[in-house]
Amino acid sequence: MHEEQTVELPFGFDKVWNAARTVFEQARWGIKKADKATGHYEVVVNTTLGEFGMSFPSVEKFRIDMTRIDENSTRVHAAIRFDQWHWGTTAWYVNTFFTELERQLDSGR
Repeated sequence: MHEEQTVELPFGFDKVWNAARTVFEQARWGIKKADKATGHYEVVVNTTLGEFGMSFPSVEKFRIDMTRIDENSTRVHAAIRFDQWHWGTTAWYVNTFFTELERQLDSGR
């Protein structure tokens, strides 16, 4: 399954970059790669395996790319890909990321 979404936020790049890092840390999603110069994060998320409730690090296919639009706006693109057995969870991760990112940004105004 694959899910992606792009939003434009009325915040500067540095503020969005730092807020995203906070979201990853609070969700306990491991940052595999972070390249501020290119605006790229690659994140490992924890998923639960079926009825056993076991968590394990998933495939590193959660990509966040940020682009400076101007001094006060940033475009954020999030894309995640899971194998078939993760059906239905891809949208949850993308939506959770954007919800928490906006919460972080709004709390810092």
